[in-house]
Amino acid sequence: MSAGFCVSRYDVYLFTNTMARLSYQASPVLVQVQLLHQGGLSGGAPAAHGEAVRKNVKQAAEEFASRIKAVSK
Repeated sequence: MSAGFCVSRYDVYLFTNTMARLSYQASPVLVQVQLLHQGGLSGGAPAAHGEAVRKNVKQAAEEFASRIKAVSK
C-alpha cells in the first residue's frame, strides 16, 4: 500500500419493526427485523475516496428501492 491510500468498509441495511410472539414469552413484543443488507469495500486516493463510498452507498440504496418497487407491482 502506498502512503495516502484510503480504504473503507461500508454497509447499507433496511430494517423494519413488527410485533412477534417469541417462544419464551406469552404476549407479542416489538422486534426489529433486517430485510436487506449490502456491503463492500472501497479504496482509493484521499481526494476521491469519499465520493466513491458515497456513490456505492447510494447505488445500494437505489437497488433496495428498485427491489421494493418490483415487489409492489
